[in-house]
Amino acid sequence: MSKSIQNQYSIVLMLTLFFSVQCNKKEEAVIKPTIPKDESLVVLSDAQLKNTPIETESLSVKNISTVLKINGKIDVPPQNLVSVSVPLGGYLKNTTLLPGMRVNKGQVIAVIENPQFIQLQQDYLMAKSKLHFAELDYNRQKKLNQSQASSDKVMQQAQSEMNSQRIMMNTLAEQLQLVNINPGSLTSGNIRKSVPVYSTINGFVSKVNVNIGKFVNPSDVLFELINPNDIHLNLKVYEKDLGMLKIGQRFTAYTNTQPEKKYDGEIILISKDINADGTADVHCHFEQYDHSLTPGMYMNAEIETQTSFSNALPEESTVNFEGKDYVFVQEKRRYGGDKYLRNKDQGLIEHQYMVWNVKNNKVHSIPAKSMQVYVATDHPRYFWTYNAREDNDYRGFRSLNVYRYDLLENKSELVFENASEMVIGKDGRYTIGFLMYKNQWMVYDHLLEQTKIIDYNGILNYPIFMPDGSLLFTAGDRLINYHLETGVLKTGFKQENSKISFHEYSGKMIHQMESFKITRRTIEMSQPLMLHIRRENHNDSGYYSFYKGKLKQMLPYTSNMIKMFSYKGKHDLVYSIEENYNLSPRLYSKSKSSGQKKVLYTTNLHDKEAIDLQQDVISYTNSEGKDLKGVLYYPIKFDKTKKYPLVVQVYSIQHDEFNKYLYPAWGPSGFNIRLLLENGYMVFQPDIVLDNRGPGISALDCVHSGLDAIQGNVNIDFRRMGLTGHSFGGYETNFIATHSERFSAYVSGASLSDIMNTYFSFNELFKIADYSRFETGQFSMGVPFSEDKDLYYKNNPINFIEKVNAPVLLWAGKKDTNIPPTQTMSFYMGLLRNRKKVVALMYADQEHTFKKSSEDIRDLNTKILEWWDYHLKSRKDIEWIDKEMKRDAE
Repeated sequence: MSKSIQNQYSIVLMLTLFFSVQCNKKEEAVIKPTIPKDESLVVLSDAQLKNTPIETESLSVKNISTVLKINGKIDVPPQNLVSVSVPLGGYLKNTTLLPGMRVNKGQVIAVIENPQFIQLQQDYLMAKSKLHFAELDYNRQKKLNQSQASSDKVMQQAQSEMNSQRIMMNTLAEQLQLVNINPGSLTSGNIRKSVPVYSTINGFVSKVNVNIGKFVNPSDVLFELINPNDIHLNLKVYEKDLGMLKIGQRFTAYTNTQPEKKYDGEIILISKDINADGTADVHCHFEQYDHSLTPGMYMNAEIETQTSFSNALPEESTVNFEGKDYVFVQEKRRYGGDKYLRNKDQGLIEHQYMVWNVKNNKVHSIPAKSMQVYVATDHPRYFWTYNAREDNDYRGFRSLNVYRYDLLENKSELVFENASEMVIGKDGRYTIGFLMYKNQWMVYDHLLEQTKIIDYNGILNYPIFMPDGSLLFTAGDRLINYHLETGVLKTGFKQENSKISFHEYSGKMIHQMESFKITRRTIEMSQPLMLHIRRENHNDSGYYSFYKGKLKQMLPYTSNMIKMFSYKGKHDLVYSIEENYNLSPRLYSKSKSSGQKKVLYTTNLHDKEAIDLQQDVISYTNSEGKDLKGVLYYPIKFDKTKKYPLVVQVYSIQHDEFNKYLYPAWGPSGFNIRLLLENGYMVFQPDIVLDNRGPGISALDCVHSGLDAIQGNVNIDFRRMGLTGHSFGGYETNFIATHSERFSAYVSGASLSDIMNTYFSFNELFKIADYSRFETGQFSMGVPFSEDKDLYYKNNPINFIEKVNAPVLLWAGKKDTNIPPTQTMSFYMGLLRNRKKVVALMYADQEHTFKKSSEDIRDLNTKILEWWDYHLKSRKDIEWIDKEMKRDAE
């Protein structure tokens, strides 16, 4: 479509009126959870309003910026944070460092004393002397050989001895340099028992972990030094807000103590990993370094994401009281009914839509029914519209009937039926929508007012409008190209047994309501697409650029997990952060011209044991013939002559994280692979896929099939196996515990035990009906309860609770709004009623996963390790477990 029909004259303005839904007390008793009263809401009665001089006015349309308010902490890049250690260890003889002291590069910060230093110097001098003798002997034998007075063998032996002594001396010289002893100046007269430790940066002392006289091992960190000259701000951004940010975007930050002092900068890096708390790390550089900013300092930040016309109030309309801002809103009371359950606590938001003709400066409103939503296109005459209330059955994924509204004729026409997503092209001529219940994409041509179904035998994902008038989709192991005018489908690229995805291309979000979204996703003629290709049969992945139908390698295939990949236009170097289960995260650069790849920075240098970790990735099938994989980890200091207890962890597909770096930490769900490996356990993570038999039966089959696949491993003690899972994995653990005889103990956290009870519940975390999680969500039942009650019954753990034959450890957070802790208590009561061995740990201040900084997370992880030790290692001296296990003997 030509630019002449783009929206040059009309701007849609959303005038948003807020209405709080008020329910009578009887309704609240049924619907509202027992949570603390919202302290951000102050309600004035009619009597109070009579004595309060409050004036009201209407909202006015202003061109304002949308500001994202977030927070974070001052941080330093890894190269500016130095952990000081001594390669050979020793006793700390002297240091004057205290936290906060400044240090200069090359400054002596400590003196270490170790008898090994004396021995090392002695060995070096003796090797040096022996080398001198060997050189003389070799020269002598060489001359004798030349005059045929000795054999070649004698000369070669002399040469070999000389080379061996030189290797020995050079090896010892390198060891001396590690401890800051210069081998070139070492003589028998200046052997010393202590060595200095130098600072490698200019900065200050962050931590002091030692005291004089303490013996430090090579892996111990004596001091941590920080160079603050390159500090940056690490912001925590929720997943839903990531799409509004991009590299180079400006921000303004300030501290809590000096909010009037502003610090400007820009975003330099956006992490692709989502943390356990639902946030991602966004790294920002300050425009100017300020010495008053120190690492660890908490800061607030504001980022302008977009500007638009919107309703606004003057600043004097806000009232600040006890540190909080309030706006008086004159209520229009409404009663929610069954379509407004999400809004019972927060209130309804209704919109009034107006069109501003900038040519004649006239504004008129668009008539809208209750909960009607309008979305602008690039056409001055047409809008997309839908009713947010229509067919709202509180499922996890919304599908809507979307109409094209004609502004001139004031009428709407149905275009997309049950659409869950829409993507708009660059010039506005084409819009495509995904028809959820048909599982197909449909194209709408605004110019011809025609629709076409994209008929493809498979799932097409992530469409992008290409500059040649086509759509490009990912489809598992291939790219599919669809020409918009001819309707021809063809394969653009194919890589067998792989998964292809677009790298860092999300498009521009135009509108979103719950899971339904409308985006503009186009690419310029000169812009190549970056592809991430994961090869399933090789367990590796790499990056390629896709331009004009041709592929060019950017990052070779590697079995490492590529956490970040970055490139810039025609620059020769590309960068990646990679890790593996036995390799700490490392920053690499790779030249596109030469192909040379090198390490720029390595983290966790103190982790010397990681390199010795071992794993097997095992392929197998379940009883239905479905291809699966499982990851088997071996303990630290593995001895192939021994048998080890095995902990099996369940969830869903887990092999795709086989190359994630394993580091010891208190797991927020009570599980950490590295902790188990360090405590002498093997760990197995079998894949679980669900089918029409139901989630419980499917999980049981997949786990048993995985155990059958490793049955030949002579190092596993199959008499000492434990099963653990959290959340959905906790449900699987509960079900397997009621049907399996292979395990000696179970740990189930934040888990469902009675799915039929949960099916008819309302989820307070996601504000959806829980039946959606069973019918079309994670549990994949595929049918409502009313249509196949037997399926739900057979997959309900609590129905078979009397069959549990091994001790169970249950745990939950009492503030969990995702899976109510009553589900854990139901399973506990069922086990109690049937006189089964069970212990339940209920944490008053925790939620679905535990807070990393809490004492509870340490307690949970410690108790779970003790549970495994008691049942899988026969460690019977743990009192809190003994109390339950031996209750029948008392």
